[in-house]
Amino acid sequence: MRKTHTKTLPGYTLLEIMIIIIIIGVASGILLTGLGTGQAEREVEAASRELVGALREAQGYALTGRQIVANTDPCRFQVSWGGGTYSLTYWYKDSSGVCNQSSAIGTYTLKRGVAFSNTSAFYFTLPHAGVSFGGASAGAIVSKAGITRTACTYADGRIQDVSGGSCP
Repeated sequence: MRKTHTKTLPGYTLLEIMIIIIIIGVASGILLTGLGTGQAEREVEAASRELVGALREAQGYALTGRQIVANTDPCRFQVSWGGGTYSLTYWYKDSSGVCNQSSAIGTYTLKRGVAFSNTSAFYFTLPHAGVSFGGASAGAIVSKAGITRTACTYADGRIQDVSGGSCP
């Protein structure tokens, strides 16, 4: 009789492979959950900064006296928001000099499910881009998945994006 020698090869058992797969699965779940929250934060911040840009645009138009409609006398530029949209509106004087005529500059939609938590409007008046609202500041609050940022406009003319649901 011949003796056969079998050589055992090194390897992993089924139990070891299953434990590694479980560890990878749990780590992936934790990572994806964290990325989802981070994604929502970035989307809300982007929406707030987009609105800040529109506010600064309206403020700039008021400072320069930009004429959107030919042969009109501009008197203010309004920014209004609500739901998932915001609008810029050009106001100008009628033939008797009263600021009661308007023309839409544009309506814009927030992206990726970000929406406004409040509905309001205010405007920048000519010639110094004075802001009309009650109080020291006014803010447009944007939110998604419990994450909130505010585009703040202050009586002194500052416009900024801040974390949270109110202007400091």
